[in-house]
Amino acid sequence: MHTRPHRFARVANFAGGLPDRLLTRIPDFLLQRNVSAHDQYVERLAFYERARWDNRGERFLRLSQGAPPSAVETVQSSTFHGAERELLRFPSSYLPQQAALLPQFTAEAANLNAYVTLFRNTTPLPASAPNRPLVLCVHGFGMGAPSRAIRMFRVQVLLSLGMDVALFTQPCHWRRNAHYPGPEQMLRPQDVPMTVELFGQALNDLHDTVRMLTQRGYLRIGMIGASLGGYLAALYSSFPAPLSFIFMAVPAIDLADYLAPRSSLFDFPVDALLAEQTRRALERIAPLAQPRSFDVDKMCVVAHQGDRICPVDAARAFVAAAGIRSYVEVVGGHWVYLDRDLRGKTWYGWLAQHDFILHPRARS
Repeated sequence: MHTRPHRFARVANFAGGLPDRLLTRIPDFLLQRNVSAHDQYVERLAFYERARWDNRGERFLRLSQGAPPSAVETVQSSTFHGAERELLRFPSSYLPQQAALLPQFTAEAANLNAYVTLFRNTTPLPASAPNRPLVLCVHGFGMGAPSRAIRMFRVQVLLSLGMDVALFTQPCHWRRNAHYPGPEQMLRPQDVPMTVELFGQALNDLHDTVRMLTQRGYLRIGMIGASLGGYLAALYSSFPAPLSFIFMAVPAIDLADYLAPRSSLFDFPVDALLAEQTRRALERIAPLAQPRSFDVDKMCVVAHQGDRICPVDAARAFVAAAGIRSYVEVVGGHWVYLDRDLRGKTWYGWLAQHDFILHPRARS
């Protein structure tokens, strides 16, 4: 672990975490109340019991199979700081594994398509670079609009360093949300079975995006996931993903508190059975409950010590369980933090280490 000592770390962590308190749980008014009967809802949660899968030697989480997406269409084309910009769309190949959820899943028609915003660099390749690397960015909760992701990942800087960039849109975000710019309800404490399926879909569509980009000629793809995007990146690392690296910034690792049942969201009391079945269902999509198949030497994690949205203890547990050696902690909260230079040096140093920077003088 690399942590830069800071004289006022305790104060900075406390102060930096104060704004995070506003987002430590999704407000009830942004969530649709569940009107199911208690027994029906518990039965749907029980579908994800560990025994159901372990006894058959299967995992709930799985990657899309068959041919890469072929029905990829260009929805929009434009330019961005000299780069060619395309909005790509292809049908999501995912269907819920719990058949009872199929009508609800397909009724959310906007979410049945996957979106990827691709930025293609127009600068000449150096003679020493046989191909152009691409950074695939996976946004956080509520940050799915490309305008937000562009700022979050500093796309203009990445382009100036010679890379191509792609922005993956998670389920129920931006154009995948029929009510956008309304609440982007991928996390549903009132409907954990659907939340579990949405993460299954996110992993499926992310892998299809990687395969689609590979089909387009990208031989070196690195991934950065931030916050909820870090959660998805952590899940993807449980497979031998065809990536050059996986970088996680302030990753969400444990969603149990966000998705714990609240009596205000149901027409029935939240009893011990409901709480226990919710916990067990969430194990199907918990990064700490998954095997680790991706090369840990190609993984890096940056966490914030005072983060209350994505607590550092969960990041530490994940790093320890996976055996990740490239780990950095920064002083401060999720959004308000110090040591920005350390975080930036870690990210750009990681890119340089993997030969993704083709124009090193572009960033001063």
